[in-house]
Amino acid sequence: GGSLGGVICSPFFMFTRVLIGSLDICTLGFFGESLYSPSFAPMIWHSEWLHEKAKEPVSEKKEPVSNKKAAEEDITALMQKAEEGDANSQNSLGYNYEYGVGVSSDLTKAVYWYRKAAEQNLAVAQFNLARCYYYGKGMEADHSSAFKWYRKAAEQGYLAAMNNLAAMYVSGVGVARNREQGVAWYRKAAEQGYALAQCNLGDCYYNGYGVKKDHAEAVKWYRKAAGQGHANAQSTLGYFYLHGIAVEKDYTVAVQWFQKAAAQNYALAQNNLGYCYEHGLGVAKDREKAIFWYKKAMAQGSDLARRNLENLRRKK
Repeated sequence: GGSLGGVICSPFFMFTRVLIGSLDICTLGFFGESLYSPSFAPMIWHSEWLHEKAKEPVSEKKEPVSNKKAAEEDITALMQKAEEGDANSQNSLGYNYEYGVGVSSDLTKAVYWYRKAAEQNLAVAQFNLARCYYYGKGMEADHSSAFKWYRKAAEQGYLAAMNNLAAMYVSGVGVARNREQGVAWYRKAAEQGYALAQCNLGDCYYNGYGVKKDHAEAVKWYRKAAGQGHANAQSTLGYFYLHGIAVEKDYTVAVQWFQKAAAQNYALAQNNLGYCYEHGLGVAKDREKAIFWYKKAMAQGSDLARRNLENLRRKK
């Protein structure tokens, strides 16, 4: 491998996978003596990347209510519309019960109302019902049923459902593994601008999952997701520029991408940024800034950053 700032880094891409919900989540970064250990622990994405929160259609959004009485009246009206069979209201009421908005949280009732709306072919409700099946919210977890409802929503063009359906195909959760089918669904969502699917499609091209390995194509999709502010993609691009993977090696640009992701509180990028400051990669060496970013990552539970900080403090 090549030497980076006195640390021997392997020439291959560090890719660690873990299933969170129905998404095959990856972590990208260095693999080196003081940056990462062989027992590299993957970062966990915030759940909203995997499952958008259940939400009301745009046309249903209302201004925040200013007092308890108005809130109660709002819920009463919503319940009446839901009982009358309005699918949007049924989905919205499911959301309220799931998250305890205006009513006491009740996952069984949330599932009941999501199902009512889903059976009327409302895509967002089908997505929400799939999510409940996947996580076992208000019922026993059932991945095959989650797959079924994600597919219904995906076939209606619901982008988050397309992404999750793809992830289930790629990982073989709830359905027989079929990476080619997974890539096809990722591509459908990615081509419509869904950042998470763009990042996942980049992963597939990098690793040759369901497609021929193509690092340049991977960079293309990571760049699209990164341009939309996707922290994982931004951190990945930083890694590519640091190592010259399908792009010209440029430590300064690498740091810029790490900074963008770190500013979103993405721990992996915060750790990497600390490492760059420690070793003077793309920035002037700055021990205090290295410590600052390692501590930021540690605050999110990064054991890697903790070890890096311990190593830094042992140095004179």
